[in-house]
Amino acid sequence: MDIVVGVAIGAITEVVKYFVSPFTRRISYLVHHKRNANDLRNQIARLGKVKEDVQSFVNAAHMRGEVIRVVVEGWLIKVNQMQSKEMELQNALEESKGCLQGGCSGRYQVGKNAKHMIDEVKELLNEGGTFAAVSDPSPLPPSIESMQTLDFQEFGSTKSAMDQIMKALKDEDINMVGVYGMAGVGKTTLMKEVAKILKKDGLFDQVMMVTVSQDPVLTKLQGEIAENLGLPLTQASLSVRARFLLDSLKEKRILLVLDDLWEQLNLLEELGIPCGNNCKVVLTTRRLEVCNQMKTQSNVEVKVLSEGDAWVLFKSVVGERIEEDNMLCSVANQVVRECGGLPLIVVVIGSTLRDKDLSTWEDAASELKKSSSSPPDIEGLHKKVFCPIKWSYDFLDNDATKFCFLLCCLFPEDSIISEEDLLPYVVGERVFGNIHTLTEARKRLHTQMERLKRSCLLLDDHKKEGCVRMHDVIQDVSIWIASSEGHDFVVVSGRPLTNWPDGETLRKCKRLSLMRCEIKKLPNWLDCSQLMTLSLRDNKWLWEIPDGFFQGMISLKTLDLINTFYVSIPSSLSCLTNLRALRISGNQGTFDVSLLGKLKNLEILHLPRCSGLQLLPEEIGELTNLKLLDLSNNQNLIIAPNTLMRLSLLEELDLKKSFHEWEIEEDDRIRSKNCCLYEVGSLSALTKLKIRASNIKCLCAKNNNNNIPFHWENLTSFEVIVGIKDWKYVQHEVKACARWVVFSGAIIPNSLSDWMRWIIFLLERTEGLQLQECRGLKYGLSSLIGADSGAGARALNNLRILFVKDCGYVEYLLSTNVVD
Repeated sequence: MDIVVGVAIGAITEVVKYFVSPFTRRISYLVHHKRNANDLRNQIARLGKVKEDVQSFVNAAHMRGEVIRVVVEGWLIKVNQMQSKEMELQNALEESKGCLQGGCSGRYQVGKNAKHMIDEVKELLNEGGTFAAVSDPSPLPPSIESMQTLDFQEFGSTKSAMDQIMKALKDEDINMVGVYGMAGVGKTTLMKEVAKILKKDGLFDQVMMVTVSQDPVLTKLQGEIAENLGLPLTQASLSVRARFLLDSLKEKRILLVLDDLWEQLNLLEELGIPCGNNCKVVLTTRRLEVCNQMKTQSNVEVKVLSEGDAWVLFKSVVGERIEEDNMLCSVANQVVRECGGLPLIVVVIGSTLRDKDLSTWEDAASELKKSSSSPPDIEGLHKKVFCPIKWSYDFLDNDATKFCFLLCCLFPEDSIISEEDLLPYVVGERVFGNIHTLTEARKRLHTQMERLKRSCLLLDDHKKEGCVRMHDVIQDVSIWIASSEGHDFVVVSGRPLTNWPDGETLRKCKRLSLMRCEIKKLPNWLDCSQLMTLSLRDNKWLWEIPDGFFQGMISLKTLDLINTFYVSIPSSLSCLTNLRALRISGNQGTFDVSLLGKLKNLEILHLPRCSGLQLLPEEIGELTNLKLLDLSNNQNLIIAPNTLMRLSLLEELDLKKSFHEWEIEEDDRIRSKNCCLYEVGSLSALTKLKIRASNIKCLCAKNNNNNIPFHWENLTSFEVIVGIKDWKYVQHEVKACARWVVFSGAIIPNSLSDWMRWIIFLLERTEGLQLQECRGLKYGLSSLIGADSGAGARALNNLRILFVKDCGYVEYLLSTNVVD
């Protein structure tokens, strides 16, 4: 009986334990929630100290350029997560205080979570105490001999660059060489080959190449250099490591290639590289500016391949099949042409198409020909080509420089882009917000263009000064950036487009380029309220612009209609009251210019070669913000009186091969039919002037004597013709001067008093002077400046070119009295 009772009691006890134990644990979570939270806080504090110790070891390993073990990195991540969870628990504890409804459940959850987290923290503490080491030595960098240059072949451009580099390195007076060029042009591949040759020739005891990249870790670079030299580098301090390397490198003949340098580095103080004596440095970069900052003594540009060399490289990647199949060969030629001689693209596309069928080749050729808002759908092109070029763009440290780069993508492929072409777009968009004159804007624009050329994002056009070109691939990247980064560009330039693009696409568009398309018809009205820049230039089939076309473009700032041969200007043009730059040329029909008088914000107005432009009306005088007025090549133009004189801010006036019959005003009571020359003379802001006065008497009018000499003090460039001959008779040497005056077929008056100040003022600033078929020059230049004028030879101090032809009865060119 006792045994039975004992068994029963034991069974009951176990049952009670089974039910009571979990209940007790749950009660404990509620009752001891504060204690559990405090215990957790203490454990987290211990864990934090262990984390600090481990992190210090990790930091030191980073300084030595070592590789952190995966288990250590994982442990640190788990510790950070645990610390965040503990903070959330403490916040929950605070919220549960004083809470009547739901307070018990909240405290219970805090106590439970804290208890479980304490166990997890103890596990992390145990794991953190087992780390014998947190890192491993970094793998040895590849030797120069083992570096792969599978794609390297010696072509015309690469051989030229290689020869220049080798010559510079053999020069005892050159210690640092810069190798620059656009992304993908082959700088790294070239330098690997150069390094191999120099290593083999024994010119240096050690040849090494390290990659710097955009965000260099100096300790890692030091570690790679030391490992190349077989040196232990265990010091943590950057400066101590630099001194160690400096001492180790002094006695050795060393060539160090710093590949992909983006910013200036202090080689001696930051790395410990003694550039000079036995140590020479070659740096590769996309930015010529980096070479200048590093004070390189010789710079070598790596240029793109010729089309023939690009074909050879392409064939080496793809194989002989492209020449065995005539149809494939034709498509392959199109593909290579679109690569623009950039080796990286040639190799990437060749590798992608190597084993593909003709249909895929044709699709690739079609994709490459497009200039669209997304990269061509060709494997590897986005990652290996577009992204590296975009890095060059991202690295530009000035928003204005970036925007000028994007503006270049508005122009069709292979265009020669002049700074004059870009100026209206820059002014219209207020790219340089703090600039108020065209002279300053031109200088700033030139600075941006130089920066872009030094960054190898634009190519210098050596045939035309002040002009650039954009590589085809660079342009594709720029269109991609301009379309995808909030700039809202739509670029469809240079395509055989005959119809207006989809309206939905344009609704949010801010900058639209349809240059050099074949558009014949425009919509009657457009909802383009955000559009700020519109270019329809070089659409030679565009004969008509609907009357309401511009009504929905209320935000338009720049409108380019150069070389569009429409018949008439629509009345809706007057709605563009925010317009700052307007360019019109090629207009074949009647042209009511008075409409433009309502565009009060206009700063640039180009109206050259408009056969329908007969009269510049007084309404143009209302454009009081106008800074540039181009009326050149309008042979039949008449300028209404009291028009030009009201353009008080005008800086540049171009009347080349245009209006020249200035009114000869003798009597104030007679109303003038034409503009008088004194109106131009009153424009005190003028810096550039191109003008002709066919009748010399207009220079002698009574109003001119006092006005002209004293209001042109800011003139820095002028072309002035007096007489019956036109610009085509001006000598080439004279035209090459920035400031020149031509007297052609003119009769110089006997009495000089009426125009003496006028001519002396110009001659004092003139670099080129041409006298042709003139009468009244018996005493040569003295007849112009007057022996008794007081100016003497001082009036000719800037004269560099003097051309005299068919001026009869000239006894001498300059009197000795004048020279004295």
